[in-house]
This record gives sequence, C-alpha cells and structure tokens, in this order.
Amino acid sequence: MRASSSSSKRVSGWVDVWSTLRWAWLKVSRFVGRRLRRYSGRPKRRAGGLVVRGSEVLLVSSRKDPRLWILPSGTVEAGETSADAALREVEEEAGLRCHIERKVGVYHDRQSLASTSVYLMTVVHDSGHWEDGRLRKWWPAKDAMDHLKPRDRPPLRAYLLGTAK
Repeated sequence: MRASSSSSKRVSGWVDVWSTLRWAWLKVSRFVGRRLRRYSGRPKRRAGGLVVRGSEVLLVSSRKDPRLWILPSGTVEAGETSADAALREVEEEAGLRCHIERKVGVYHDRQSLASTSVYLMTVVHDSGHWEDGRLRKWWPAKDAMDHLKPRDRPPLRAYLLGTAK
C-alpha cells in the first residue's frame, strides 16, 4: 500500500510541475508573440459579431473580467474566413446561430496588436447554451455604449451612426 501512495504523490507532483510549466509557456509565448507581431507589422486577426434584435444589441461578459461587457469575438483560426470566425465566436460565446447582414468594419487595437473584423448579425436560432462563466444580455443599442469595453465601442458607434441616417 505504501508504494502505491508514494507513487501517486510522485505522479501528482509531476502534474503540478507540468501545470506550472504549461502556464509559464503560455505567458512567455503570449509576450513573445506580441513582440513579434509588433516588429513584423502583422496584427493578430480577430472577428466578431454585432448581434441585433430590433433596437437591442447583444453583449456578453468578458472572461477575464466578468464586470466588463464585450461584443462576442475571438481569433480567426488557420484556413477560416473572418466571417466564418465571427459566426463561430458568436455561437460559442452566446449560444446563438446567426445570419450575417453586412460587414460593419475592421477595427485596430494597438494595445493588443489585433485587427478585428466586425459583422452585423441577426439571430436565426438560440440554442440556450454558451460558454460557462459568461453572461449575455440584450441592451438597448444607445445604452450599450456605456457598458461596453472601450475597444468594442467603435463598431457600435458606426452601427448607430449608420442607422441614424
């Protein structure tokens, strides 16, 4: 019995070591990746959706800080178009299958060295299931601006100006 308990301690010790190494690798690779993108001039490609329902806009809570509200968005994967990535991200983060109405624009974030293509979308189907830990809420479009993370305000501003015409 003793041999198995000491071997399980050794295994769990290695699990802790590997977890720590993985965490350190992710931190270093993110840091280096940002520096390489800065020097290469190539921003990280992202895509997201500005999902509307009548006069309301869908916002989801940020994973990093649940007190902040954001547009559902994320990284464009290899071989994926920005439109496909935007649809996928909205479904993953908000549980909504959507239809793209039009492209709102491409927005650049110098702080995170990212370029995000944002698409205006309408809901086709609500699965009712989305990422754990996230909240989603429909806000009146004009009120949503006050609750949005600053990097996501330009697409909403463009949408509001476009609909005001």
